[in-house]
Parts: sequence; C-alpha cells; structure tokens
Amino acid sequence: VTVLSPGQSSGTAPTEISVTAAAMDALREAGERSLLRCFASTELRPQGCPNAVEFRRLSSSKPRPASWTLVGDPWAKAQITPVAGEPTQLEVPLTVRARVIVTDPESTRVLLAMNHLTFKVTVRSTVYRDRLTLEWVTG
Repeated sequence: VTVLSPGQSSGTAPTEISVTAAAMDALREAGERSLLRCFASTELRPQGCPNAVEFRRLSSSKPRPASWTLVGDPWAKAQITPVAGEPTQLEVPLTVRARVIVTDPESTRVLLAMNHLTFKVTVRSTVYRDRLTLEWVTG
C-alpha cells in the first residue's frame, strides 16, 4: 500500500483491471492502518493525514507533542464505491471524529484541548495488480 499526500502522483498508470471484493477489503484494511498511524503522530498537522489542526499560539520553534484520540470507528458504516468511469479507482467518504491535547513537555500543563473535532474526508484509491494507493482527501 502506498499512502500519498494530497496532490502527489503515484507514478505509472494502472493497467485495466476490475475491482474485486478482495481489493475493497484491502482498501479498508489499508485505510484503517493508515488512520491508526496518523493518530499515533505527535504533530498537529501530520503529513498526508486527515487529522490536522492549526493553532497559531503554539507555532513556536519549541516542539510540543500532540496526543490524538480517534473517537468511534469511521469505517463502521463506510461504503466503498467504484469511481464512475474509472474501473481501477475506489472512493470512501468518511467522517472522522477526534480529540487532540497538546501539553508543555516540561511542565505537563495542557496548552490546547480540542474535544469535538470532526473531519469530513474521502479516501481515494487506485487498485493495481499487486498493490493499491491510498490518499486522504480533505476539504
């Protein structure tokens, strides 16, 4: 599985194949793993992830770790659908709910706590014979 940042190209165009149930299962598994990696990040804006917030007062040169919590299972009711006219592409609209807390690493004082974040995203995937790409599309 290749995870792309928004706008990044996956390289070679896929050959014409049809998307199978196994490919849809692979997309779901890859998406779940990718989302868990995103939520394991200690950054407020993890690269290539749907969970990202900006808080200007924290934008100093001193790193402050973020602690992300995924709320619920965004994949529970996910509907994976083929993209019309694109036989090797799949899309999954998701609602990702989250919490993030940022603390000062020296004093452990809470600097930022956002408890009710909602990210409306789409997971896009291109299925190749031996792999698939996965891209988190926000906004």
